[in-house]
Amino acid sequence: LEQKGAILSRGSLDILAFAIIGGCMYMTTRQEIHIAIQLIVTSLAVLYIACYKGLKFFTLQAEATDDKSMVMSKNDALYFPVIASCVLGGLFVLYKFQIFVQELNTFLLIYFAYLGLCGLKEVFASHAKIFDLGNKMNQTLIFNFKLYFDIKFSILDLVGYALSGVAIYYYVITKHWMLNNLLGVAFCIFGLENMYLGKFVYGYIVMIGLFFYDIFWVFCTPAMVTVAKSVDGPIKFLFPKNVETALGNQSDFSMLGLGDIVIPGIFFIYIKNQHHSLDLCWESALLCPQCSGWKNHNQLFSIWFLAFSFQLDCWPQQKESGKHFGNGMRRRKPESYQLPKKPRKNKQPKQLIQKT
Repeated sequence: LEQKGAILSRGSLDILAFAIIGGCMYMTTRQEIHIAIQLIVTSLAVLYIACYKGLKFFTLQAEATDDKSMVMSKNDALYFPVIASCVLGGLFVLYKFQIFVQELNTFLLIYFAYLGLCGLKEVFASHAKIFDLGNKMNQTLIFNFKLYFDIKFSILDLVGYALSGVAIYYYVITKHWMLNNLLGVAFCIFGLENMYLGKFVYGYIVMIGLFFYDIFWVFCTPAMVTVAKSVDGPIKFLFPKNVETALGNQSDFSMLGLGDIVIPGIFFIYIKNQHHSLDLCWESALLCPQCSGWKNHNQLFSIWFLAFSFQLDCWPQQKESGKHFGNGMRRRKPESYQLPKKPRKNKQPKQLIQKT
């Protein structure tokens, strides 16, 4: 009963985090909310949900399972920036020279719709299982058969796919920014929930590779801006700058790429799992808030959260001083940092100037 109560408490906090994200989006339609508030609230809520859902990796470690499909290896970390560069460069060439643009947009729309359908369904089902009704629906199978692997489809899956399908349908038709953010939240949570660093050093390898990736694709070429503006899909969060934009009468948004949440989130999930692995009994660390290890480990985890929120707060302030589109967009130096331009010498004859 104590374990069940702790699970319900954690599920309630996850639902509260979703409610905070939805409430923040709703409030932008009533009054203007500063970009920094929208950014910090959405990002931290998504990371909070993903980190506690990512604790399943600790379960895999505790059970000494051989399933390594979701764990990032050294080769994955080394090839991650290379593969990302190839994809981005290929998309840039297609959009730059207008090669099969309509077919590409159709393919990407179908691809994102499929990912959104699966992501929303998984997020819905994982939270519904916390409650008794959701558990009963999950245990009631519509069909169950084996091919190369087990295929199970329950009533909960049917309800989840139906609700997700409605959201995807309206997004494809309207491209509303709220549905875009909803899909972005699902992508981040579903992606972080299924990604885990094999070792902490692998995260550093990814970050070093992405450091040079950003230098080249963001600062040296217009590829990132071209692709980000051309791809019509939920690859970024949209934050309305005013009420008219939130209501759909204008199109004045600030943007944050999903990678700015997913990449730091990998470290958050790793450190959260490692903290619990230090405890002698992982069940007590996960389900008992009174455990001393829980409190001590949460101190460092909270420090990481505060540091990340401070970094997010710096983004809108940089935007105020200069045009700044976040990690996935091109930057421009503020005017105060630019060298003064030399005045041009007028080469026209003096008489012509006087006549003019």
